[in-house]
Amino acid sequence: MFKARIFPLTALFLFQFLLYGPGIAPADQQQREAMFYKYLEFPDLIKGGVITPYWMADGNSFWYVEGTPEDRLMFKVDCPTNTKFPLFDVSLLRKTLAAKLGYIPGGKGVPFETFSFLDGETKIQFTVDQKRFLLNLDSYEIAADPSHSDLYVLQEWKKPKLIRVAEFTEETPCYEIPSPNGKWMLFDKDSNLWIRSTDDNQSTRITEDGVKRYGWDFVGAKWSPDGLKIAAVKSDSRHCVYSPIIHWLGHKEQIEWWLYADPGDALPQNELYILNALKRSKIRVDMGDMPDQQFYILGWRPDGSEVLIVRQDRYFKKLDLLAADPETGKTRTILKESQKTFVEHKGFRSFIDGTKFLWLSERDGWAHIYLYDINGTLIKQLTKGQFPVMQIFAIDEEEGWVYFTAHAEERVYDTHLYRISLEGKGFARLTEGEGEHRIRMSPSHKYFVDVYSSLAQPPVSELRSADGKLLQDLAKANIDAVKLLRRMPPEEFVVKAADGKTDLWGVMYKPWDFDPTKKYPVIDHLYGGPQTTWGPRTYDLGHYGVLAHAIAQLGFIVFTVDARGTPERSKAFQDVVYGQLGRNEIPDHVATLKQLAERHPFIDLNRVGVYGSSWGGYFTLRALLLYADIYHAGVAGAPVSDVTQYIGHEKYIGPLDKNLPAYEYGSNSKIAHRLKGHLLIPIGTSDKNVRFAFPMVMAEALIRANKFFDMMILPQRDHHYGYRGGERPWHKRRYFGELIRRHFQKYLLQEKPMDH
Repeated sequence: MFKARIFPLTALFLFQFLLYGPGIAPADQQQREAMFYKYLEFPDLIKGGVITPYWMADGNSFWYVEGTPEDRLMFKVDCPTNTKFPLFDVSLLRKTLAAKLGYIPGGKGVPFETFSFLDGETKIQFTVDQKRFLLNLDSYEIAADPSHSDLYVLQEWKKPKLIRVAEFTEETPCYEIPSPNGKWMLFDKDSNLWIRSTDDNQSTRITEDGVKRYGWDFVGAKWSPDGLKIAAVKSDSRHCVYSPIIHWLGHKEQIEWWLYADPGDALPQNELYILNALKRSKIRVDMGDMPDQQFYILGWRPDGSEVLIVRQDRYFKKLDLLAADPETGKTRTILKESQKTFVEHKGFRSFIDGTKFLWLSERDGWAHIYLYDINGTLIKQLTKGQFPVMQIFAIDEEEGWVYFTAHAEERVYDTHLYRISLEGKGFARLTEGEGEHRIRMSPSHKYFVDVYSSLAQPPVSELRSADGKLLQDLAKANIDAVKLLRRMPPEEFVVKAADGKTDLWGVMYKPWDFDPTKKYPVIDHLYGGPQTTWGPRTYDLGHYGVLAHAIAQLGFIVFTVDARGTPERSKAFQDVVYGQLGRNEIPDHVATLKQLAERHPFIDLNRVGVYGSSWGGYFTLRALLLYADIYHAGVAGAPVSDVTQYIGHEKYIGPLDKNLPAYEYGSNSKIAHRLKGHLLIPIGTSDKNVRFAFPMVMAEALIRANKFFDMMILPQRDHHYGYRGGERPWHKRRYFGELIRRHFQKYLLQEKPMDH
């Protein structure tokens, strides 16, 4: 009988092979990967707590939806009496509807999720199983198939129709713009503007001169208060650079040309006009001779006497608030803003009579509210202090209050609602509880709904009076399914930036079975761009925090930090980026990494990963190249390789021809030879934010430097790695998450990733 001698280590490998088969992971890896997928569904485990109030005509009451499709309920809240009651008799509604349908509708609650009021608030129109119905709220009589009724047809004509989906940064639906009197809908077609009558549904073209690349766009246009005139933009991009997007998946390739400017390229030249919708005449507004100016229309003064416009120069050094005469096209300057770095339009809110307005400015180093008259005379700075105002919510002129959100607490990124009088007195916080508060103010300004949560606090919806007094709890989230995960909640931390002085705030994620006696590889999840903060502030973690939370479950410590150069703090904090894009961001991340490792012995600095997409892709490359001995593996999704790519970099660096050393320093392709770690670059071929050419430039530089890397081409996927109009929300776009999972398992855990 043959007897084999097997060394102990060989025996162990043979045992695992016989037990799991080729390519099958051991049980602990299988369990971690199972948890990874569970955590990708984390937002779906949070039930309720978030309501959307639909304010009714009286301005002091609203209705909202609660529950799942199985047990959906709708409530009406009367704020003055602080009462809440069901909007429908669900049993009677379902019984009456079943008689019309011929069967019992699914679930046990209200069988529709939205509806429209008709004839004031005496009737509603709703849809069940693609069948339309009218319900009389007094008698509960239901009329089937109202699509043939005049009432229904007229109601449908009065709704804005979807014209297209804007594709550049997000898939934003663009609907027709209704006139103030509701008689007309504005839209564009074939480079011209059209209006549609809501009385007979007939459309009329109101411009004749629009042609391809020199045409009209209805997005951002503003109707005059009387519904007769329109302020709109005609844009000339005939001399601009267009880039090809190739659609590969049809029978034959198709090319789509997309306007995309890099620093120094020609920009579209925009013209502002005042159109008479009925006479089909137009007057050009005199916007001066500033080349490459950018402007957008704030709106009309209440009496229709002027149109208000914000204008900025190409490099965002100057910002003007202008008023245009719709009869002559002449403009006057109301106020000017300027910065040595860059100036941004933060916010504007007009008074009802149009004689005064509120202006949000960073002129004193923080975003604060200023009160002006319409001629540009400063009346008073209303808010002051070392905190930024985020958004002006409302002006209650009758009571003399301004309502706004701000980061004015010790927890620097918490967002609360505040108010201050028009005299600059009585500053007070109106919301309670740590975290991010999302406000829905009543039209009467007497009440608001506060929906808030934090990393530790599940979503809560409250009704409060305008002075902040709690009236009632409307909804609280059910997290029973979350508790079953036995998760380690994300932890906030504060570290010092690379300058050794500035506080940086971040969030750290641990695996569900975390053991402080073990050593864990650490992954830096970053974005780094100066347009937005990245750390999650809410319980659901947002789109991108969900993926970071899930990756941690594979056996990693994952962190994110908002380094210097990001917004929502002081102007000086963000201005660190100016003229130095790519210089300070990664040093701040390295400083964070080292401080976390000093505090937490379970962090293994011998296994460090980094990943991000878009700006995060650029900074992932930056980390792997500038700090090749610190970062060992990275996934750079949809990366710009050099700051000479993408026109948006001009805002933070300046003109290309005058700041060439800063542009050259921010180049990743020029330092491709420094790569030591394991790099993966995913890119979608239909990405309209980052041209397909950009990662190709990086790939060529790496090849020339004889550096090996991986690249994943995703045919006809967009900037968010999904097909247009599908695979929402972002965290459910599995393929990108799978790429990150497999890459870090292979190079930081030394595991063979499983296929799923």
